[in-house]
Amino acid sequence: MDGPDRPGKPASKAKKPIRAAPAGSATKGGRPGNKGSASEPATASKPATASKPATASKPAARAKPKASKAERATAPAPNGAAATISPAPEMLTAPASVDPADARASDSSKLSDLPSPDAWTRHRLVLRMFILALVLAPALFGASDLAIAAFWCAWLAAAVLIAPLAGLSRMTAWWLAGTALIVLAYLFILHEQLAVRPFLAPIHPIWMQASEALGIPLQGSAATVRTQALYSIAPPMAALLAFMLGLICCDSAQHRRSVVVALRYSVVAYAVFGIVSTGIEPSLILWRERLGYVGAVTGPFINANTAADYFAAGALAWLVVVIQRSGAFSRSDIDGHGIRRAVWQLDTLDLPALAALIGCTAALLLTRSRVGVGLGCLALLGTFLALDHRPGRIWRRLLVPGITLLILLQMMGAALFARLDLLGFSGGGRIDTYRATLQMIGDNPWFGVGIGAFGAAFPAYRTSGNIWGVWDTAHSTPLELAAEAGLPLAGLVILAWCVLIVALTRRFISSPESIAKVALPVVIVGTLHSLVDFSLQTAGYAIPVLALAGAALRAEPAPKAASSHL
Repeated sequence: MDGPDRPGKPASKAKKPIRAAPAGSATKGGRPGNKGSASEPATASKPATASKPATASKPAARAKPKASKAERATAPAPNGAAATISPAPEMLTAPASVDPADARASDSSKLSDLPSPDAWTRHRLVLRMFILALVLAPALFGASDLAIAAFWCAWLAAAVLIAPLAGLSRMTAWWLAGTALIVLAYLFILHEQLAVRPFLAPIHPIWMQASEALGIPLQGSAATVRTQALYSIAPPMAALLAFMLGLICCDSAQHRRSVVVALRYSVVAYAVFGIVSTGIEPSLILWRERLGYVGAVTGPFINANTAADYFAAGALAWLVVVIQRSGAFSRSDIDGHGIRRAVWQLDTLDLPALAALIGCTAALLLTRSRVGVGLGCLALLGTFLALDHRPGRIWRRLLVPGITLLILLQMMGAALFARLDLLGFSGGGRIDTYRATLQMIGDNPWFGVGIGAFGAAFPAYRTSGNIWGVWDTAHSTPLELAAEAGLPLAGLVILAWCVLIVALTRRFISSPESIAKVALPVVIVGTLHSLVDFSLQTAGYAIPVLALAGAALRAEPAPKAASSHL
């Protein structure tokens, strides 16, 4: 008897909606290995009948025309319920895999790992404060005035206090702990030199001598000048805070690249300013009258030696840019017979970088600093050799940069050569000053004569007639640190500095980032020059150098697949 289907029984097969299952799925009458009709999808045992072959990510072609989306949505189900639409196989596939080289481009600690949006906002603010300090620290006389150095110390301390510390790696935490140890050592020495009743430091005998000479009782101190250490501690504290911010802020390749870019453009701006201002009024630095180095290009700095190290840092940063943008082949592009020769191909985009490199080098030569110019030129040539992967002998690879430096020396180094003829490399009584400083260290080995009190204590040890002029610094940062703060603190700082150079050397070798290639030669130039001068004691130079070094420690090594071909 014909009529509608009885309740509880499925609809007849003629009224069933025909839906083709995806390839490889098990359906009634269309399982793999069974014979299917023309309307069934292609299986592993029967090839598809469509013009395009079936793939793993798309269903096989269907023999019957596919129903529209509206018809499938309204088609009745076997049990009378509305049919559900299953997602397409393409939507069920896993997302594309990430390239390992791109995954290694950022550090393990990212902004996304921060605990809250407020921490992410604070991170951006701290990064901007950090870059502002790096750029503007040399602006006012190289921050050689203690008041300016104290301002940057407070600025950087505020940035450290609000910086989020979530997501730091174990290596970064160890570096921060070591830096905090040095800060605590400085604060302990500061307490001993300022306290009326220090814990361990003895009262300096100069106070007893002064009391007997004046005939009145005087309150003694471990330092020769009672409160000088409180003001003179600002430059080293600012440098250490900049180092800590470099470790905290530069957690991604983009942040580290922004640090190098800020250094490059700020140095070339100061170099241009120095050349132009010296040509217009050689007896002024900003609005102050020069007390020395008249006619030398010092930019915003008062001392020409510090300016030479700063301009050398900018020249090294621009040299790395020129080399990385050049068309020189690497060792992996050269076959075993050396048939393919590596060549330099300068693009039009490299001309501004090359001009900036020449400008910073010219400013370096015009400082007339004997040791600064020598170390800067050696650092430029050494960095060029380390990053230039062309085959051939060293003298051939150094031919072009060597000739360029000689031409610049002939054009701009007349005053430098005259100063070398007059003073040599050790003029001005440095050797006798070092002997007197060593005697000062022997008399005060544990706690020194007071941070910043070298100029007040030195006349008592000035016995040689070869020392002329005013000596308010020892012209050797390690010796002055040991004389002012004692041998224990000086030994701790020197040990930490050696560890820093070793770590930067490893980054220079393993990391492809430009900050790793710039930081090592910059730190080496500052270190070697500070052995015979005081560049790192100037806050306007120490802040950029330590900030660059801290950021470079976060540089990521090259991927193993890429580093194996170098």
